[in-house]
Amino acid sequence: MKQFFKQFRIFIAPIIVCFTLGEYHLRTNNSLYYQEKVIREYKTDIECLIFGASHNWRAINPKKLSIKSASLAQAGSAINIDFLLFDKYIDQLPNLKTVIFPTSVHSLEDERDSNWNKNHLLNIYHGINNYEDRIPFNHYFLSTTNFKNYLQKILYTTQEFNSHGFMKREGTTLQFDGNNKLLLSPKAESKIKNHERRNNKKLFLKNTTKFDQIIQECLNRNIKVVLLSPPKLAIFNNIKTPIRERRDDFLNRYLNIPNVFIWNEERTFENRPDLFFDLNHMNTAGADAFTPVLDSLLNTIID
Repeated sequence: MKQFFKQFRIFIAPIIVCFTLGEYHLRTNNSLYYQEKVIREYKTDIECLIFGASHNWRAINPKKLSIKSASLAQAGSAINIDFLLFDKYIDQLPNLKTVIFPTSVHSLEDERDSNWNKNHLLNIYHGINNYEDRIPFNHYFLSTTNFKNYLQKILYTTQEFNSHGFMKREGTTLQFDGNNKLLLSPKAESKIKNHERRNNKKLFLKNTTKFDQIIQECLNRNIKVVLLSPPKLAIFNNIKTPIRERRDDFLNRYLNIPNVFIWNEERTFENRPDLFFDLNHMNTAGADAFTPVLDSLLNTIID
């Protein structure tokens, strides 16, 4: 029996070591790790907090803003996740002066429920339970949540992040001709329209009701609210759909409210496809161009 346990320890030890090293690598090489670290280490200094999904995550490099900023934007997120993060951190940032919320086209009619494939990240990095019930044991570790996906990240991912969780290096997926004109499939416009037909008026009502409450809470705390939609390409901006009209109607309610700022920057750089990853997401060069624009706007409202 002793010999068996000895052999077992010899067998299991390398597996435990590999698992531990792999888990450590995964946890410390993604945007959420750096985002949470900034908030944890600079709680008393942060003046601007950025929420949102991939539009804001790709368009804003918080490290290059002149005021101390932190981002909680992440790819694949939704406004209800922003609300959970807001509730988590609002009392931990005593010098917070401004919050930036996303108001891109789909922001108000989207949701991430208990089946969202990134709920384990919310728990691991922010201590937030977005599951319906008890958190599955295997979701306490990145490598056991989705082994195949995270193994591929270890072996093949080359993304790099700066100290604020922004991608330092990534190219573009768009195609150009010799005159830097965007080459698109004739079906691009119809694809966008079809996607936007999958709207949800119930979610719109649910999200805007909660949004109203959070905006009011910010104003009660003397925190300025920025409702931001970052740049998109012209072909995306020129499409008209009901989901966009509802978004604009919601924003119009705040046009004359003190300390609420509606910054629709969708047409900024709309004819610069070289600054975009795809039709409605900027690439790193785009973020380098847009972040100074946002910085100038922020400096006009910060006391």
